[in-house]
Amino acid sequence: MKHVDYVYTVGMSEAAVEKRLRESESGVLALARGESAYAVPVSHHYEDGVIHLRRADDDRSEKLAAAETTAEATFVCYGTEEGETWSIVASGPLRRTGVV
Repeated sequence: MKHVDYVYTVGMSEAAVEKRLRESESGVLALARGESAYAVPVSHHYEDGVIHLRRADDDRSEKLAAAETTAEATFVCYGTEEGETWSIVASGPLRRTGVV
């Protein structure tokens, strides 16, 4: 593309990934909704290797309905630090943990 500068990224160490997950508060959760994608911003908390996501308080939530039909969800956490951008993409099954 004309007039576009590409930035090539490098991986982060496991310690850097965990630090950013602990220090950040939100990200985007991508779910399935039939044959369509459904992505929604969510608050999160990282502890002991687990990303805890806030869920809605009522059972009529579109997010909960999509979560019920998603075999594997994707969570994206990203930010800018000292002029450099970073992102973390985590995929896997969702499960209720009972942790608030």
